[in-house]
Amino acid sequence: MPITPTTPIDKPAVEAKTFDQMYLKRLMIMSSTPLSTRVDARLVPLNSTTGETDDDSAVAVTIANVQEAAATNPLIAQAMGALFAAIESYAKNEGII
Repeated sequence: MPITPTTPIDKPAVEAKTFDQMYLKRLMIMSSTPLSTRVDARLVPLNSTTGETDDDSAVAVTIANVQEAAATNPLIAQAMGALFAAIESYAKNEGII
């Protein structure tokens, strides 16, 4: 049975917006062992003209086992190889390793 408020509740109209790209807001790489790496990413809609994002429509992307995924997806293998090489290069240049 509906309940009638004493004053009607008005919700203002919202302007329609277009988000033509996705923004990589978060990227986490976790490795419990050298042979078991997980990637969690958060993609947020982005309007490339205004820079506005829509966090409410964000999506999660998870690669549960990067090594397994890389065996069938050459882009994943290439990306992870490039990332590891870049981290190694940075660490050496900064005197960390």
